[in-house]
Amino acid sequence: MDRAVPSALPRPILDSYVRYTYQRLAMENKIAVTEDGEYAAMNTGLLTTYAEDVFGLFQRNRSTRSNVQPWFFQRWATESDRDIMRHFGTEPPMLAEYVTAAADLVYDWRRPLKLAYEHILGDNLDRFPPELAGMPSRARAALTHSVELTLKRVRRNYKLVVPQWYPKLQEAGAQFLMPSTSRDPTQPTSH
Repeated sequence: MDRAVPSALPRPILDSYVRYTYQRLAMENKIAVTEDGEYAAMNTGLLTTYAEDVFGLFQRNRSTRSNVQPWFFQRWATESDRDIMRHFGTEPPMLAEYVTAAADLVYDWRRPLKLAYEHILGDNLDRFPPELAGMPSRARAALTHSVELTLKRVRRNYKLVVPQWYPKLQEAGAQFLMPSTSRDPTQPTSH
């Protein structure tokens, strides 16, 4: 919707991206571990301004206590980092893969769209503008109308809908993000 949800994290979108990327890499068995089992690394899929891969570098947790996390995060490292080159030089951590066919990246507007009203309205009504947040039936009507208008635009420009991998969906993890507004789209918002 139009309003951003406040977050305690300084960069909530980046945090979510890194967490989801880690989950995908773990599903694909692409978390690289050194032969001696002392270090692990993940390819974030991000690049520096000099086009170097950015990796998360981890070291084994040596604690003898039970139920402890197996790895400690050391730092973000580039592909030219000495520890990355020393421990993973010949086989640096691989990128995550989210799709197997290009068609998975394009929203097919001919297929019926089913909205998860319970999730959108039940779990996230606070994301609606104040004039709708207290009135679920008005919020639903505004949502339905917004989706109808957005679908008209999507039929003319498929690039308005972008794919996103969502780990709760496992291997069928592709979902699409569609911009919509519950306000008059011809009027600028104050956010």
